[in-house]
Amino acid sequence: MIVICGVVVTIVAAIGTCGALTGSMCKLITYAVLLILLFVVQTAIVAYLMIVTNYESEDHESDFKKMVYRRFLLILIKYNRSAFAQEWIDIMQQHFQCCGIGHPCDWVILTNSTEVPDTCCTLGSPYCNQSNAFQRGCLLPIFDTIRENSDFFSGWLAFISMFEVCIF
Repeated sequence: MIVICGVVVTIVAAIGTCGALTGSMCKLITYAVLLILLFVVQTAIVAYLMIVTNYESEDHESDFKKMVYRRFLLILIKYNRSAFAQEWIDIMQQHFQCCGIGHPCDWVILTNSTEVPDTCCTLGSPYCNQSNAFQRGCLLPIFDTIRENSDFFSGWLAFISMFEVCIF
Protein backbone atom coordinates (compact mmCIF):
# COMPACT_ATOMS: atom_id res chain seq x y z
CA MET A 1 0.00 0.00 0.00
CA ILE A 2 2.83 2.37 0.84
CA VAL A 3 4.54 1.56 -2.46
CA ILE A 4 1.33 2.29 -4.37
CA CYS A 5 0.97 5.65 -2.60
CA GLY A 6 4.60 6.47 -3.40
CA VAL A 7 4.12 5.60 -7.07
CA VAL A 8 0.98 7.77 -7.30
CA VAL A 9 2.70 10.74 -5.67
CA THR A 10 5.74 10.31 -7.93
CA ILE A 11 3.58 10.24 -11.06
CA VAL A 12 1.66 13.35 -9.94
CA ALA A 13 4.93 15.15 -9.18
CA ALA A 14 6.38 14.14 -12.55
CA ILE A 15 3.32 15.50 -14.36
CA GLY A 16 3.66 18.77 -12.45
CA THR A 17 7.38 19.01 -13.16
CA CYS A 18 6.95 18.27 -16.86
CA GLY A 19 4.11 20.78 -17.07
CA ALA A 20 6.18 23.50 -15.40
CA LEU A 21 9.29 22.84 -17.53
CA THR A 22 7.47 22.65 -20.85
CA GLY A 23 4.84 25.25 -20.07
CA SER A 24 2.13 22.79 -21.09
CA MET A 25 -1.22 24.03 -19.83
CA CYS A 26 -2.76 20.57 -20.23
CA LYS A 27 -0.17 18.98 -17.93
CA LEU A 28 -0.52 21.77 -15.37
CA ILE A 29 -4.30 21.42 -15.29
CA THR A 30 -3.95 17.64 -14.96
CA TYR A 31 -1.49 18.19 -12.12
CA ALA A 32 -3.89 20.55 -10.33
CA VAL A 33 -6.82 18.17 -10.73
CA LEU A 34 -4.77 15.25 -9.40
CA LEU A 35 -3.64 17.31 -6.41
CA ILE A 36 -7.21 18.24 -5.60
CA LEU A 37 -8.22 14.59 -5.95
CA LEU A 38 -5.43 13.50 -3.57
CA PHE A 39 -6.54 16.14 -1.09
CA VAL A 40 -10.15 14.91 -1.23
CA VAL A 41 -9.03 11.31 -0.68
CA GLN A 42 -6.86 12.33 2.29
CA THR A 43 -9.71 14.31 3.80
CA ALA A 44 -12.05 11.35 3.37
CA ILE A 45 -9.56 9.05 5.11
CA VAL A 46 -9.20 11.50 8.02
CA ALA A 47 -12.98 11.80 8.37
CA TYR A 48 -13.40 8.03 8.16
CA LEU A 49 -10.78 7.37 10.85
CA MET A 50 -12.27 9.97 13.16
CA ILE A 51 -15.83 8.75 12.73
CA VAL A 52 -15.18 5.01 12.85
CA THR A 53 -12.85 4.95 15.84
CA ASN A 54 -14.50 7.59 18.03
CA TYR A 55 -17.74 5.78 18.65
CA GLU A 56 -20.02 6.63 21.51
CA SER A 57 -22.08 3.46 21.94
CA GLU A 58 -21.46 -0.26 22.16
CA ASP A 59 -23.29 -0.73 18.85
CA HIS A 60 -20.70 1.41 17.04
CA GLU A 61 -17.88 -0.45 18.76
CA SER A 62 -19.42 -3.76 17.75
CA ASP A 63 -19.77 -2.57 14.15
CA PHE A 64 -16.12 -1.51 14.11
CA LYS A 65 -15.00 -4.88 15.51
CA LYS A 66 -17.08 -6.66 12.85
CA MET A 67 -15.46 -4.56 10.12
CA VAL A 68 -11.94 -5.33 11.43
CA TYR A 69 -12.88 -9.02 11.73
CA ARG A 70 -14.14 -9.20 8.11
CA ARG A 71 -11.02 -7.49 6.74
CA PHE A 72 -8.74 -9.74 8.77
CA LEU A 73 -10.65 -12.87 7.69
CA LEU A 74 -10.31 -11.89 4.01
CA ILE A 75 -6.55 -11.51 4.41
CA LEU A 76 -6.29 -14.76 6.38
CA ILE A 77 -8.14 -16.67 3.65
CA LYS A 78 -5.62 -15.37 1.07
CA TYR A 79 -2.64 -16.46 3.20
CA ASN A 80 -1.49 -19.31 0.92
CA ARG A 81 -2.33 -17.48 -2.34
CA SER A 82 -0.89 -14.01 -1.78
CA ALA A 83 2.67 -13.09 -0.82
CA PHE A 84 1.40 -9.77 0.57
CA ALA A 85 -1.21 -11.48 2.78
CA GLN A 86 1.32 -14.02 4.00
CA GLU A 87 3.93 -11.38 4.83
CA TRP A 88 1.38 -9.15 6.57
CA ILE A 89 -0.05 -11.98 8.70
CA ASP A 90 3.41 -13.33 9.57
CA ILE A 91 4.65 -9.92 10.73
CA MET A 92 1.49 -9.29 12.70
CA GLN A 93 1.48 -12.69 14.43
CA GLN A 94 5.09 -12.31 15.49
CA HIS A 95 4.67 -8.69 16.59
CA PHE A 96 1.55 -9.31 18.69
CA GLN A 97 2.51 -12.90 19.61
CA CYS A 98 -0.89 -14.14 18.52
CA CYS A 99 -2.29 -16.80 16.21
CA GLY A 100 -5.33 -16.74 13.96
CA ILE A 101 -8.27 -14.42 14.37
CA GLY A 102 -9.55 -15.53 17.75
CA HIS A 103 -7.53 -18.67 18.44
CA PRO A 104 -5.01 -21.00 16.70
CA CYS A 105 -7.86 -23.32 15.74
CA ASP A 106 -8.83 -20.73 13.09
CA TRP A 107 -5.88 -22.05 11.05
CA VAL A 108 -7.07 -25.62 11.52
CA ILE A 109 -10.52 -24.68 10.21
CA LEU A 110 -9.12 -22.75 7.23
CA THR A 111 -6.43 -25.25 6.20
CA ASN A 112 -7.91 -28.60 7.36
CA SER A 113 -4.60 -29.34 9.07
CA THR A 114 -3.26 -29.33 12.62
CA GLU A 115 -0.31 -27.23 11.51
CA VAL A 116 -0.24 -23.48 11.95
CA PRO A 117 2.24 -21.03 10.40
CA ASP A 118 5.67 -20.91 12.05
CA THR A 119 4.96 -17.31 13.04
CA CYS A 120 2.30 -18.56 15.47
CA CYS A 121 5.08 -19.89 17.70
CA THR A 122 8.08 -18.38 19.41
CA LEU A 123 10.96 -17.81 16.99
CA GLY A 124 13.19 -20.87 16.81
CA SER A 125 10.51 -23.42 17.70
CA PRO A 126 11.35 -26.63 15.80
CA TYR A 127 7.76 -27.58 14.99
CA CYS A 128 4.73 -25.33 15.25
CA ASN A 129 1.28 -26.80 15.76
CA GLN A 130 -1.95 -25.82 17.46
CA SER A 131 -0.87 -27.05 20.91
CA ASN A 132 2.37 -25.03 21.18
CA ALA A 133 1.20 -21.94 19.27
CA PHE A 134 0.37 -18.59 20.84
CA GLN A 135 -3.06 -19.13 22.36
CA ARG A 136 -4.50 -15.66 21.94
CA GLY A 137 -6.01 -14.54 18.68
CA CYS A 138 -4.90 -11.46 16.77
CA LEU A 139 -8.25 -9.69 16.44
CA LEU A 140 -8.21 -7.88 19.78
CA PRO A 141 -4.57 -6.71 19.56
CA ILE A 142 -5.24 -5.37 16.04
CA PHE A 143 -8.45 -3.70 17.16
CA ASP A 144 -6.73 -2.10 20.16
CA THR A 145 -3.81 -0.89 18.04
CA ILE A 146 -6.10 0.73 15.48
CA ARG A 147 -8.13 2.34 18.22
CA GLU A 148 -5.09 3.62 20.14
CA ASN A 149 -3.35 5.06 17.08
CA SER A 150 -6.29 6.42 15.07
CA ASP A 151 -6.01 9.90 16.58
CA PHE A 152 -2.30 10.01 15.76
CA PHE A 153 -2.81 8.95 12.13
CA SER A 154 -5.83 11.14 11.52
CA GLY A 155 -4.00 14.10 13.09
CA TRP A 156 -0.98 13.63 10.84
CA LEU A 157 -3.14 13.19 7.76
CA ALA A 158 -5.06 16.36 8.64
CA PHE A 159 -1.75 18.23 9.12
CA ILE A 160 -0.41 16.99 5.77
CA SER A 161 -3.65 17.95 4.04
CA MET A 162 -3.55 21.47 5.49
CA PHE A 163 0.12 21.77 4.52
CA GLU A 164 -0.76 20.80 0.96
CA VAL A 165 -3.52 23.41 0.85
CA CYS A 166 -1.13 26.11 2.06
CA ILE A 167 1.51 25.21 -0.55
CA PHE A 168 -0.93 24.70 -3.42
